[in-house]
Amino acid sequence: GNLPRGVVLFERTMESWNYDDDIKNAVSFSDAMTQLILSNDGVNNLGSKVYLDLLRAQVVENTHRCHAQLFPRKGAAAENGRLEDKKIDDLKKSLGEDDFAKVVSEATNLLAKQKEP
Repeated sequence: GNLPRGVVLFERTMESWNYDDDIKNAVSFSDAMTQLILSNDGVNNLGSKVYLDLLRAQVVENTHRCHAQLFPRKGAAAENGRLEDKKIDDLKKSLGEDDFAKVVSEATNLLAKQKEP
């Protein structure tokens, strides 16, 4: 298309995030790109020299910048809280007692891991 690849990637990522989709789907790489990133050509452990040179030129030394301003919408936090509470209530209703206990246990374990140094 006519838009720079970075703008398209940014838009796809924001759209995925905005609609609670997995953003990894928006930035998925082909097998060839994954192989390029993960390959080790003996230069270092970070990936191939080709990938590192590309990353340096296109990201690190890139002079293009993007500034975004986000403006809050009055009442959005309360509305989002109500929607989230409804989602949780619907999920609770759809789970059996054992499944709900498992979710609580996993959440507790995750919280404990996040608090570890």
